[in-house]
Amino acid sequence: MDDPSFLIVDKSSGIPVIAERSNNPVPGLFDRLVADYGENLRLVHRIDKQTSGLVIIAKSLEVQQYFTELFMNREIDKYYLAFVEGSLQNEDWVGIDEPIFIKPNATTASVHKKGRKAVTLYRVIESFGTATLIECKLITGRTHQIRVHMEYMGYPLLVDRLYGRREEFFLSDIKKRRYRIKDGELELPLISRLTLHASRVVFKHPENKQLIDVESPMPKDLNALLNQLRKLNR
Repeated sequence: MDDPSFLIVDKSSGIPVIAERSNNPVPGLFDRLVADYGENLRLVHRIDKQTSGLVIIAKSLEVQQYFTELFMNREIDKYYLAFVEGSLQNEDWVGIDEPIFIKPNATTASVHKKGRKAVTLYRVIESFGTATLIECKLITGRTHQIRVHMEYMGYPLLVDRLYGRREEFFLSDIKKRRYRIKDGELELPLISRLTLHASRVVFKHPENKQLIDVESPMPKDLNALLNQLRKLNR
């Protein structure tokens, strides 16, 4: 969405919002947008490199400040789709209210009484026995919040190298003894990235205050995973 006041960009998994500091840095989404739209762009929020979905970019400092106030006052709704490990059955929203703590210079966070208040709502969309598709709504916005909270609940993301049980998900993980592969062939993963998608944002327009409600469809790789889970669950 290209509005005179802001952009809403549908980011692919594998692209960082901000360019990484490494020997082989991947160009960041924000840097690419600045090249196209100019130096007035201002970052509103981030999502993880391996998370796909919606990112909001302000076109001025004033609009950035407006969005900052929306986040501080919890007047912007952010929704995510996530595939998690295990079987969940509840269809109503469930709240997780557990503080999240991250040590200085650490790469992971955890639930800890010394942490900052963190609240996540989630509900089941579809359950497949070995995995469940859920929708999450963030009330707060802590580092790795959904990943940390779902791991704490015993249902880590299906693919999550930091908080989950695997870096890739294979068909053999579901079929187990029933899965057969020909000699000399290598099994390819169904999915090899974080199973998290920033699917929807809802907020009031900074100028006319009309309700903005933008959704991002599930990307092809996650949709392929969904179809396989449905097929095998029949």
